[in-house]
Amino acid sequence: MLGGRRVKQAVVRRALALRRSMPQLFARGAYRPLAVSGSRARHVVAFARSLEGAHCVVVVPRLVSGLLQASDALAVAWDDTALLLPDDLAGWGGRDLLSGLCCKLQRRAGLAELLSRLPEALLVPDRPSMG
Repeated sequence: MLGGRRVKQAVVRRALALRRSMPQLFARGAYRPLAVSGSRARHVVAFARSLEGAHCVVVVPRLVSGLLQASDALAVAWDDTALLLPDDLAGWGGRDLLSGLCCKLQRRAGLAELLSRLPEALLVPDRPSMG
């Protein structure tokens, strides 16, 4: 239990640091729910914050206890589940603030790859510029 609490605190700490580094994105940016498709779509909540070409994409699993693979408590069988991104986010490149993974999001971004290191993702531009 203590380990899980530390992980949650680390995620919250990084998210708050991001909000401090890009205050206008979070104060004025649009909240945009992102569509998810595939066999595990109901197990994902995803959204973007967007303002003047700056974006932050958040992907969080939900109701995953039945999806956990026995060999790895963090690995979930995402199968064909993917984010379906709007045109302005398709091709957008960012870095996962939590895992360090850099990626370029395709129109249909597979969760198996996106969540390969950690069960959630907080994607930010490589160089935040929204001060």
